[in-house]
Amino acid sequence: MAYTQYFSYFYELCADLLGLYLYQDYIEVCLFIFATYKVLTWLKQDHTKHLVMGSYLYFFLLSSSYYLSCNILFSTLLTLAPVCMMLCIIIHQKQLQKNFVLASTKHSSPKTVPHKNWIDTLIQSCLIASHHNKHITCIIERNDHIHSLLQAPFVLHLPIQKSITDLLLASNNLNDRTLLWVNQSGMIHSINVSWHSFLTNELLLVDAKTSTAALNHEAATLLSQKTDAIVFEINAANTNTIWYQGKCMQNITVQQLLVFAKEILNYQNQISNQRKSHDKTNHASS
Repeated sequence: MAYTQYFSYFYELCADLLGLYLYQDYIEVCLFIFATYKVLTWLKQDHTKHLVMGSYLYFFLLSSSYYLSCNILFSTLLTLAPVCMMLCIIIHQKQLQKNFVLASTKHSSPKTVPHKNWIDTLIQSCLIASHHNKHITCIIERNDHIHSLLQAPFVLHLPIQKSITDLLLASNNLNDRTLLWVNQSGMIHSINVSWHSFLTNELLLVDAKTSTAALNHEAATLLSQKTDAIVFEINAANTNTIWYQGKCMQNITVQQLLVFAKEILNYQNQISNQRKSHDKTNHASS
């Protein structure tokens, strides 16, 4: 009986305030709410621009102008809504291009646990390999998928542990200038990786005379600019290089490289933990 009263009260409230009388009206409203939620979730993926807050502000102005009977303002905002949407898409074009270029597959959860300080182990193994005249460029994949920009001859999916990493980097089958592909969970995705032809031919337009070092520099700069990946290279002369967010820092020490990489990865882990805690709180309150 109580549920019937609550439903009746809710129905009368929606009918008086929103003019919803038929069940078709509720279906339409639910569809619009779902579409709006999907658009806002998509806009939230672009961390470089505050598009979600702008959308909230626009909806707030539109609703306020309607309830305050500001007819001119309401008509203007309603008329200019498609124009604002087009401007939003133009502002968001980099994220759109990224979604079209990069694969949308999800990471598979690792079955084995990497070493706790896997970034230390990785950099130490790369440093040992560099003293054996092996030039290794390491690519750490984070949230943005880079499968469409790299070519992997095989998939390893091995945890970064000292014995495993040293064995891989000491192999005679390792190319002289190779790409090592790992993810932010501390898993080795593949070794002897090469840049995808789409990246080298369509985006960089390099020729046959371009050296491998110059190609790696240009490709790493573009990869770090278009995605949130971290790329670094360690050599025996201790003049190491790291690429992040389209910027290249050269001639840094191993310690500086390690501190910088840890800061980025720890910041990402803090964001993930905050999101998990927020989701648990919402689930518990519901």
